[in-house]
Amino acid sequence: MTTLVPQYYQGTTNAVNKPFNYKLGEWVSVFDFLTPTQISAVQSGSNTADLSTAISSAIATGKAVYFPAGTYLCNVTINNKTILFGDGSHVSILMAYNIASPIMLYGPTTYATPSPTIFWSYHSVVRNLGFQGVVTGGNPTGIGFAFGSADPATYVTNAEFASNVTFYNCFFQYLNKGVMFPFGNIGTSFYSCGFQSNYYGVYSKSNNSGSGSIMHAGNKYFYNGEVSGNTCGIYFDNQIDGFGGVGFTDVIFEQNINAVYINDTTNAPVLPPMFKDCWNEGNGALCSTSGNAVVDTWISGVKGTTNIGRYCFVLFGKQFIFDGGFVSGISFGSPNSNIFVKNARVENNPGLNGQEFSVSNANSSIQFENCISGSGFSSTNQQCLCVGVNHDINYDVTGTYYSSARAYYIPVSYNKVSSTGLSGLSNNFINAVSYTGSLSGTGVQFTDGTKFSPCNQFNITFSSTSQYIYFSSLNNACVNGTYYVATVDVKCTSGAIQVQVGDFSANQMGIKPIFANARWSTVAFIWYFPNNATMSLSVLPYGNSGVGTNVFEIGGYQIYQFPTQIAAEQFIAQNTFVS
Repeated sequence: MTTLVPQYYQGTTNAVNKPFNYKLGEWVSVFDFLTPTQISAVQSGSNTADLSTAISSAIATGKAVYFPAGTYLCNVTINNKTILFGDGSHVSILMAYNIASPIMLYGPTTYATPSPTIFWSYHSVVRNLGFQGVVTGGNPTGIGFAFGSADPATYVTNAEFASNVTFYNCFFQYLNKGVMFPFGNIGTSFYSCGFQSNYYGVYSKSNNSGSGSIMHAGNKYFYNGEVSGNTCGIYFDNQIDGFGGVGFTDVIFEQNINAVYINDTTNAPVLPPMFKDCWNEGNGALCSTSGNAVVDTWISGVKGTTNIGRYCFVLFGKQFIFDGGFVSGISFGSPNSNIFVKNARVENNPGLNGQEFSVSNANSSIQFENCISGSGFSSTNQQCLCVGVNHDINYDVTGTYYSSARAYYIPVSYNKVSSTGLSGLSNNFINAVSYTGSLSGTGVQFTDGTKFSPCNQFNITFSSTSQYIYFSSLNNACVNGTYYVATVDVKCTSGAIQVQVGDFSANQMGIKPIFANARWSTVAFIWYFPNNATMSLSVLPYGNSGVGTNVFEIGGYQIYQFPTQIAAEQFIAQNTFVS
């Protein structure tokens, strides 16, 4: 039988457009093991025969195995290191002959000889192949490529040692699980791979079956590629210490009900999961597919399910890092934990392809550093913190009108200095401060302040959204042609308020809402003054949520003049209060 040679594999070291070099004799074609009738059926896409034996025979040669363009039905177990390659992930297609079994199973048959770790030398490669399932009753079915076992609930001896495969330019579509790592199976990388219209694109869980060696679910790396149209694009469930090494670099996440689910119940990852320069569009609440993502849970090897709703990223664990890219729609549910977002585009408004962030534990936070946003940073959840100066894309410090883009949430600062030598005003709210406006009264000394204790507590009942109070004793005359920074330390324990610095006319530094929360917040404002104006610190109800009784504390207020915008931003970044 004649071996068919793909054009870009012909020749030796001088061949053009070859992703890698194979000389004749170093690889075999699956067509070498098929009859002419079977070859014709594969090429036309009409094949209905089980080709598992022929493919297994090709793999058993120990040579690289070439899949010419066509559709192959098979259920193959691979128990030796191998290299598989095709003519392209959309023309060399593998489908399950028996939909109840994986198309390919990287099985543990020979792992015990000479030792289970024999597979841990990063040799097996799968390149330019497509793995395709069948949609039945609207549900994608089948498993593309499984490691160690076809069933996460059924442990097979040494199944946790099956891994170390590198995938290049592969495509997984219409599968219940595109790639499955049921027992840890650490050490796999995906380069420019696509996962589309699956229930799970990648499914990885730790070996918490009660049998075998301890094995966490991490050490999976994704470079480029696309995760789109899945119910749950990437799934990690880890209950074994040692978790980490999960990285996404330049990956496109688009139109997934849930793009990434990571549930790490251990004390802390060895390496925090990292998202680097990833694209995020139309996921979570913005996904055009209806319904929520219901994913598996694993407790002592027993499977259950949980409804995680509609978020791009659903994360449980001690630490996660987002560096660059477009970040939105994070649901974060772990206590005493942090997510760090830096150098990224951040959005929470659907009009700008964003979804609000959610942090469900009062002792956890999502921190933004050196980020930009068109819709502003999260205002409904005060566990979303801004570190230093984060810019609004529509940032305009020169306009005379009100702008929320000129206000920031920043961490509460403990750095206090006696003087800056700048023109301005500061008040530490240690003594009772009176207010006027729609209502009048005096604050009550309260021992809850962070920088200053006592602070002032206010109990204000607004009867309409148009009412307000302001502190006339803190009015400050600001001169034109200069920049000013104002910061306010505030905590709302009941109701919903807005903190504003302005003159109730054309000159407004900005405004930010503060919701009932157990935490203090510092709001910072920066503005260039085109006109002379007298600035007031005022408090307003936040829409209908603020109509009624509001209990809040203020611990400090300052407003200072700066010669340049850069100097003003540096002052904010220092988190300094002039006492």
